[in-house]
Amino acid sequence: MSDIDALSLSGADLFDYVREKTNDIIVDILQVQEICSTRALLCCDDPLSILEYDCDKLADIKRRAVFFLKLGGHAVKNGVKGSMRYLIDKLKEIEKKHTKESKIQQKSTTDQTITVTPVSSSGNSLSSNAVPSSSIVVQPSIVHTQSSISITSTLTCEQRKDNVEDMIQSWYKKNLDEIELIHDLDYKIIVKQNTHNSNILCHIKCDCGTKFALPLRADTKSFQLSSYYKHIRGTKCSMMCKKEKEKNDRRKCQQQQSSSASLPPSVLPTSLKRKNDSSSQKKPKNRRTS
Repeated sequence: MSDIDALSLSGADLFDYVREKTNDIIVDILQVQEICSTRALLCCDDPLSILEYDCDKLADIKRRAVFFLKLGGHAVKNGVKGSMRYLIDKLKEIEKKHTKESKIQQKSTTDQTITVTPVSSSGNSLSSNAVPSSSIVVQPSIVHTQSSISITSTLTCEQRKDNVEDMIQSWYKKNLDEIELIHDLDYKIIVKQNTHNSNILCHIKCDCGTKFALPLRADTKSFQLSSYYKHIRGTKCSMMCKKEKEKNDRRKCQQQQSSSASLPPSVLPTSLKRKNDSSSQKKPKNRRTS
């Protein structure tokens, strides 16, 4: 099976692939959550967060996947965390590689559609029978508007959409700590071409409901995303507020687990100390012999 095929796996095929790359514990964690396809797995923020819950169906999995602490709580085994991270990173790497190869293939097969009009150095148009010479220049036919530049480009709407998605992914990895923005889940990109004047229009709809119209840059190759970035870093986006809360909850849980694991054995609850002290003071009574 090729790497690209891994992106479309589902059901038993997916679980066989996961078992081959990791182990049975990871397979059980995915199965109990009904994560039955590669796409569903890549859309999950943290598949291991299910281990935070106390549930009968999770008892056997947690027995194998975590360490139960004496003072309460648990710590996920590093091998389990490493296996899950390896699996997700590998699938994302395959997806990224496949996306780049598709873009290159589309670009190589797309015919150039820029309309050019031959003109002489004096500015007069040449007839179709005229013979070009060194004094002839070729100028692309460009229509200027107040809001954008209209030009028939070799980039398709889908390619422009992919470019915007790549820019957003690169930005959040540099600017958002432990927060991932997933296309078609946290935001949607809509790129269309106006049938009347050939203008390229791009909108981003955030999961919170806010919609942004992105202006096209002067070079016509990319869109300006500053308004969307400003919205994401603000405090009014309910989607980002939810992600920030989830991130803080994860950190708090990890800190509690870390602090519990680092406590020395002498640090015990007061009730437990009293119980131990009273039991140590009791001595067996000697029986009298006649």
